[in-house]
Amino acid sequence: MKISVYSGRRDQHKQRRRQVLLLCFMLIGIIVGAVMICTFDDVNPFIRLRFTQNIFKKSRSVTFFEQFKRSFLPLLGLIGAEFFAGFFAFGQAVGSIAVFLRGIASGISAALVYLSMGWSGLITMLLSVIPFSLTGAFILIAGASEVWRSANRIAVYCFTPSEMTAPSDIKLYSIKFAVMTALASVLCVIDTAVTHWVL
Repeated sequence: MKISVYSGRRDQHKQRRRQVLLLCFMLIGIIVGAVMICTFDDVNPFIRLRFTQNIFKKSRSVTFFEQFKRSFLPLLGLIGAEFFAGFFAFGQAVGSIAVFLRGIASGISAALVYLSMGWSGLITMLLSVIPFSLTGAFILIAGASEVWRSANRIAVYCFTPSEMTAPSDIKLYSIKFAVMTALASVLCVIDTAVTHWVL
């Protein structure tokens, strides 16, 4: 009994360390993104979907569905990359890069809002950029944490074969990512509604 309690606490500590490390990757990405914008004279090349992941909205003259699609697809792509990375022994790197890329997009977007709107962009920052980027980041950090756990389990099996991952583990892993995808879609609907009807 004591051994199982100790093992559970150790797993919790490991999970917290992973989440803190992933949060650091996110913060580093935000700093890198903001510095990139401040460094370059011409920021127009950065006002693109692949750099901002549509956290920064260049145009609001699109349909509700089109805006939702622009917001959802980049986030879905990162969640999908994390999901598949969990089936490989070295998937931790992919999960970490996904979080880092979201951080860069958030940093770029925040800097672009400030450069294009100044202090008048504070409302846009508070209602759209910060909530959308932070909530998306927490979803990706949760996903990357699951990827690390799954990839570590597979790596242990590859290098010290003991027993195969139980099918229930794979099912639970898939359910968790399905929930994350559903949360991401709800997040993007809310962000699109704020962009269309509030800002």
